[in-house]
Amino acid sequence: MANLEHLADGDRARVIFNPPRFENSIEISSAEGPVLAVAGMRYIQDETHRRAWAMPTILDLAGADVESVEVLEAADEIACRKACEARGDLVFPDLPDDPVEIEDALDHLAALIARETDTRVIRGRQSQLLAQFNDIAEHISLAATKRKYVLTRALTGGDFHPWETRDPHVFRNGTVRPLPADFELEPAARRDRPRRLEEAVRIFGEAEREVRNLLSALRAQGFDVRRPHPNAQEIRSRYRQGRAFVDLGLAPNANGLWQVIQIAPENKTKAVLLRKVLARSEKERLQTALMALV
Repeated sequence: MANLEHLADGDRARVIFNPPRFENSIEISSAEGPVLAVAGMRYIQDETHRRAWAMPTILDLAGADVESVEVLEAADEIACRKACEARGDLVFPDLPDDPVEIEDALDHLAALIARETDTRVIRGRQSQLLAQFNDIAEHISLAATKRKYVLTRALTGGDFHPWETRDPHVFRNGTVRPLPADFELEPAARRDRPRRLEEAVRIFGEAEREVRNLLSALRAQGFDVRRPHPNAQEIRSRYRQGRAFVDLGLAPNANGLWQVIQIAPENKTKAVLLRKVLARSEKERLQTALMALV
């Protein structure tokens, strides 16, 4: 029996059997395909002898009939080759190491992705550029929603408010505007709360600070409040009964004065619950609490 210890999971190998094996009345003298290493055992997915639905035959390599084993391509080499194929020609051969350069690189790749017409799923240039984009985004652990913002910004032609925009290119619930701190290399710099607050206020205005203060104060009074979107300068107060829930909204009017507004129920169950919430004077209680804070 040939030595199998050098075989790693994912290697591509060729195995010679002597004497030949018989699987489903088929004589198999050699097999070629990926190796499976499970609990110390070795198997090969024989792609030269496929079964129904073109599935490879799985052969156990523990038998004495294994005369020789040749590794055609190591698992690491396969992974590296596939990674290179998935990225194609690199726009940025070296990862940028400065926050401004990182954002510029992401913006540049996003613009290329937006203009690319080769949208094939496998080896299409758009998917290759997206893989390069994600490599840089992973470098700074940029959240998927913020990556979506950068990609969408290339389509809209400039910055936008993810919650307030009505641009059809924008998927509102899956898009969050990143802050300059999000492009920092060091995790500690990305988590700097005072810096993040000041950057958010600089981008979204003083309403951002006001929303955060109101959230903290209302939670301290026992209200179940949240923002409907991370970038929204609005608040929702939630009321539950069993598995059903409805929201009352808090938002500034055109004059900047905060007020409680009713959110239209989505179905009859929520409509019934909303009537109960209003009958309990929850809207008036929330309005009173709001007026005391602003």
